[in-house]
Amino acid sequence: MITLTIPIFCTDKNRIDESDAMGGREFLAKTVSPPLRKDLRDCDERIAKAAKKLTLPTGLRLLLWYFLGLGITMLYASLLSVRYEREDLWIFLASGVAFLAVAGAIAFWGILRKRKMLKSRERENLAVSAEKARGNAQKELCVPSTAETAEVLTFFYKIKKGRVTPVYYGGAVFSLVELRLWRDGQNLYAADLEQVYAFPLQALRRLTGVEKTIYINRIPLRRHYVLEIRHQGQDYGIYFPSYHLETVKKLTGLSTGNTLHL
Repeated sequence: MITLTIPIFCTDKNRIDESDAMGGREFLAKTVSPPLRKDLRDCDERIAKAAKKLTLPTGLRLLLWYFLGLGITMLYASLLSVRYEREDLWIFLASGVAFLAVAGAIAFWGILRKRKMLKSRERENLAVSAEKARGNAQKELCVPSTAETAEVLTFFYKIKKGRVTPVYYGGAVFSLVELRLWRDGQNLYAADLEQVYAFPLQALRRLTGVEKTIYINRIPLRRHYVLEIRHQGQDYGIYFPSYHLETVKKLTGLSTGNTLHL
């Protein structure tokens, strides 16, 4: 009988609204207090809103592409006028330059606006608030100063024919989440900003390499690894990029096993 491997820090798309939809909740050891969780999430929302302000409003983006398209079209028309010796060459040429100038002006205004916002007092205050909330979270979760920083792969998935299949959600399949990792004589610990997971050292089985190109923000990652965990008869897996292999090997004491070619 083949035991399904549950990916930790990943979410079953068909169970998003359920409390145990994310794999690995069985290992949850500690969470931040409700007031601090609210502060952290408020910071995330404010950061998301600030990031949105750095891009051009939708209407201006549409105008930018509209005038850019018109400008290119008119310049192409002027080339055809030259080829066929038409007298309206100057009309197409002047129109093309004018449309491109408008597109350039919109783009330049967007760049100036972005620079102004990046240097604004609001952004500085937001950065200070976010750093303070994160520091309070690490203190409350008792994350040691010596903890390693590493990223793990996270994704939404569906279970098809007894296999875990990553699926698109929110415009991407794979993304990264940063964790703080450390260990003591009994557990390997992994903390994000809101909780700490404790994985018994005796449950850690092996590290398996996976040769399969995946994309994170359009950047290819040709190999990743899975830290396999067996706990109470169930198999679990933590997926992480190849560039964190040495960190994970040092913390777990495991060596790499077989490589899967998918």
